[in-house]
Amino acid sequence: MINIAHKVITLSGAAEQLPTGSWGGPIRFVSLQPGAGNANPVYIGGSSTLTSADYGVRLPAAAAGEPPAPYIVGEFKDGMVWERDIWVLGTASQKLHVLVVTFNTAPISSTATW
Repeated sequence: MINIAHKVITLSGAAEQLPTGSWGGPIRFVSLQPGAGNANPVYIGGSSTLTSADYGVRLPAAAAGEPPAPYIVGEFKDGMVWERDIWVLGTASQKLHVLVVTFNTAPISSTATW
């Protein structure tokens, strides 16, 4: 069984991992999209050294309330990516919408801690 879950993450202003333990299994696919109200870009990378000058992907800020297209990571045949592998950086209190599809065999809890 493949599970789908989504969450809106409030960014802290520092480089941070996607919340661990949120999906309960390896990730097959992840979509990352800045919030429609974001005034600044969001950066995606693979380590805690992520900065606005050293990043893997830069997601632009929303324009006139319209968020940019989501950034898609996947599809991973063997589920070798975990949430802890993905680091994000954005202005404190801005939002990042996350959608995941996992390889998990048990349903994702609707009360998962983020």
